[in-house]
Amino acid sequence: KEGVKNIGDFSFYGLNKLKEIVIPSSVETIGNSSFGGCLSMQSIVVDENNQHFVLSNEILFTKDMKELIKYPNGKEGNSYTIPDDLNVIRNYAFERNTKLHEIIFNEKMQTIGESAFEGVTNVRSITIKSNLNSIGKNAFGTMNLLNTFVYLGTTTPTCNEEIFTESSSLNKVYTKTENTELTTFCQ
Repeated sequence: KEGVKNIGDFSFYGLNKLKEIVIPSSVETIGNSSFGGCLSMQSIVVDENNQHFVLSNEILFTKDMKELIKYPNGKEGNSYTIPDDLNVIRNYAFERNTKLHEIIFNEKMQTIGESAFEGVTNVRSITIKSNLNSIGKNAFGTMNLLNTFVYLGTTTPTCNEEIFTESSSLNKVYTKTENTELTTFCQ
């Protein structure tokens, strides 16, 4: 509704039957995990006069394209390349997407939020080329087909072993210098 300035943390969380969200020009902030659990979301509409958020290829970003907020589960296509200047993937951004088979990360990524890719069931391999600052809890959880995770950064991100919760096919993380057991990566 026009006039709304803030969409707070967890505002629409768990509304799994929500199919579309319209963000009016008046919205200035979108909180953490605002669209987590919106598993039926087919589309997002952003008023063209909004000064803070933008759609690019049907995906919700901050206006400067530095943060990806939500990749709608109903979006068609099986491959997605993270834009070159993107730094942050917010909490629950790709949660439970069943259409994607491949995600190609850029070299400037800094932060992957909590449960960002949780339940993205058809991705088998992830390669991260950048030096991440942090990976949120359960970021790659319940990715049942994920069997290869390659981290080419030269610094270890802040996180814990819970980033791969219930990703049953994955048992090693490959880094530039060694193959690391899951229990020792990111501690």
